[in-house]
This record gives sequence, structure tokens and C-alpha cells, in this order.
Amino acid sequence: MKKIVGSSVVILLIAAIIWVGWKFQPWMPAGRAVRVRTEHLGDCDFEVWQRKNAGRTEPFATGLFARTENGRWKAFLLDFEDTYRPSISFRKTELGVEIFRGSTRLGVFDETQQTYRRDLDGASFSGALLDAEPPNSWWVKQAKN
Repeated sequence: MKKIVGSSVVILLIAAIIWVGWKFQPWMPAGRAVRVRTEHLGDCDFEVWQRKNAGRTEPFATGLFARTENGRWKAFLLDFEDTYRPSISFRKTELGVEIFRGSTRLGVFDETQQTYRRDLDGASFSGALLDAEPPNSWWVKQAKN
């Protein structure tokens, strides 16, 4: 019985270490960006990218990229994250394109105005225009806006 309990504890401990490693990605170098999601809704293309930050708290920045067909990409900061690869989804409604992390709505992208309104505080952002494909250097451009 002691061996079974001991083995179970070891297995759970290993599983927890793997889970923590995946969620926090401590080996990922700061500045590296990975694509989380790509979506085409209405006349817009959307991409979500996540960049590893240098800091230990909120180690990831998640960016939304949007463009109308054949237009330039615009970058918006969705949020700072504690974990790697959040579950981001989109839903087209009469309000625009709603962006969700899990079941929580983060905000709405207005296709007509090409703006993003954040639900947290109601702030509206016009985004930063990119000269190339995402992620380019969106965090630098976003910091200037």
C-alpha cells in the first residue's frame, strides 16, 4: 500500500511539474513570439500572437492583429498573461467581432472603425499600423500609442 501511495504522489508531482513548465515556459527566451490563433470573419483577418516578456510576473503579452482584406495589419494589446497560449476565440455579432479568453469577453473589434474596445475599462484603441506581417515589432509600436 505504501508503494502505491508513494508512486501516486511521485506521478502527481511529475504531472504538476510538467503542467507548470508548460504554462510558464521558463526556457522560452524573452522577446520570442508565437502565433496562438488565426481566424477570418466577415471582411477581416485576425491573428493572435503571444510574446514572452522578460519579467517574472505576467510573463506574456497577448496581441490581436486585424486587417481588412488586402489592408495593412493593425496591432492591439489584448492583455498581459500569466500563462502560455491562452484559449482565445472570436464571435461575430451585431456589435462587431467579440474576442474571448475562455468564457470571458475581453473586448470588441469594430470592423467599420477598425478599433478595439476593451471591456475591462471601456477604453477604445485605434491600434498600431504594421509595415510587415505579424508579429513584426508590435510591442514597440504599441508602447508608442
